[in-house]
Amino acid sequence: RMSMVRARRRRFSLTQVSAIGLLGLLGLVALGGCSTQTTPSQRLQTTVIPEGGGSVQPAAGMFERGSVQTLSAQPADGYEFVEWQGDASGSANPVDLRMDTDRSVTAVFAEELQLPGYEQSALPKVRIELDGQTIVDEPKVPVRMRVLEQGDVTYDGHAGIEYRGSTSQRLFEKKSYGFETWDASGQDIDVALLGFPEEEDWILYGPYSDKTLVRNVWVYGLAREIGDWAPRTRFVELEIDGAYQGVYVFMEKIKRDGDRVDIAKLDSDENSGEDVTGGYLLKIDKTTGDTDDPDWSGDSRYTEALGFRSAYGVDGRRLEYAPYGPKQGEETYFLYEYPDHQDITPAQKAYIQGYLDAFETALAEGDFSDPAAEREYARYIDVDSFVEFFLLNELAHNADAYRLSTFLHKDKNGPLRMGPVWDFNLSLGNDENEYRRSAQTWIWHYNRYLPGDLWLVPFWWERLLDDPVFRAQVKARWGELRGGAFSDAALLGRVDEAVGLLEGDRAVERNFNRWPVIGVRVYGNGFVGQSYGEEVAYLKEWIRQRTAWMDARIAEW
Repeated sequence: RMSMVRARRRRFSLTQVSAIGLLGLLGLVALGGCSTQTTPSQRLQTTVIPEGGGSVQPAAGMFERGSVQTLSAQPADGYEFVEWQGDASGSANPVDLRMDTDRSVTAVFAEELQLPGYEQSALPKVRIELDGQTIVDEPKVPVRMRVLEQGDVTYDGHAGIEYRGSTSQRLFEKKSYGFETWDASGQDIDVALLGFPEEEDWILYGPYSDKTLVRNVWVYGLAREIGDWAPRTRFVELEIDGAYQGVYVFMEKIKRDGDRVDIAKLDSDENSGEDVTGGYLLKIDKTTGDTDDPDWSGDSRYTEALGFRSAYGVDGRRLEYAPYGPKQGEETYFLYEYPDHQDITPAQKAYIQGYLDAFETALAEGDFSDPAAEREYARYIDVDSFVEFFLLNELAHNADAYRLSTFLHKDKNGPLRMGPVWDFNLSLGNDENEYRRSAQTWIWHYNRYLPGDLWLVPFWWERLLDDPVFRAQVKARWGELRGGAFSDAALLGRVDEAVGLLEGDRAVERNFNRWPVIGVRVYGNGFVGQSYGEEVAYLKEWIRQRTAWMDARIAEW
């Protein structure tokens, strides 16, 4: 019977087959017609970090393609929302998400910070409102900024902000920022902030590997006390979109200005005679931020547009190969800071390059055998500025001294001056390398200890210290300063003053609740204290050892 049924089912006429095919085709057309009336949908998936930290609404589902869904992060008790990751970013909450494709979003929460005494703190507060912007390395993005002092709003206006820093930006969770004060149209405007003279360029430096929080403030204040210009500083506490970011140092950016680096304005039409002699601000540093390469390889991309190379290697001999190739450790490059590489003219480049070369030649070829003979190199430089730059960097045993973050400037008709001093986070014993954190070596001997470094100390300092006349000037100034600003009592008192301000307002406690790195080794730490008090005690003992060692060595000169 089954075989007969199968046989019958096979015996369709051609007409029947055609009719069935036509009906099937009509069915498919009908189904297709239905699909054109249904809008395609896209899938949303959400994740929460850490588990139990909060929830997201809507959590998941299928949504009409092209629709905009508003995602809201809802913290659990004891947690706060931090940021979105994945197909949404930033810290705005709620956030809109267009469903033009499948979306996957992560909401990041953190345990709610304990901010004891924050509202009563006398430290100034800086509050940044991003209004949906995301801070990047470059360019600056528009934000709203408020500064509060003793509860009073002393600035409420526009600003442009970006990340700053080279190694610190890549390695530290706590970021530093550069910002400009702007008007409503995004144009720079000079503003007097926190009692500093009017300007437009500012820095919010976030101490991270320096767990005392005070090293940069300590050195800059010391430099100003002995008569040099260095950035003015104020400790502040920073909020970004209402999220507490910890203790920051509000400070002036190094730039040409009557109240900062006080050198003449050099216009593009000043290309001859005494006009072209100043002012110039140069920097020995990495090229970070001056190239399109944000990675480590972008640190040494020196080009003719950005600056020029010293004619001498770090051993004091003239270099015989062309500049601007792969960076060699023996090479020293000078970057144009003012006028910057976009504004400086060919004639101005030729002048300052020629001036530096004349100084270096006089220094390299000078005869120091007669202490009474005139020093040719001294015709080109302000020797006192070199002496004080040397003493400040040696006192701090600054790991970057002379070879990175090193500024020089020259006024119209004036000599070359060292400074301002800059960047002391890896100083005063805070470094992973045993030599670089030592209290009992010279940092100008860097090339002897770390000859393989890509950035070495220019020959200037070895050569200057070969000169008994220069050594005598260093010795005299050291003795003078040890009787005042460089006395142990004054140096340690400066630490106590800064620490007392931060501890008295419980800012230390709040900062390390936000950034729990006490007892944790981060980049730059050789010593790791188990409390803030241990970090401060280490710094003070290091200073005592340093001054005693320098006393003994300089006395031998």
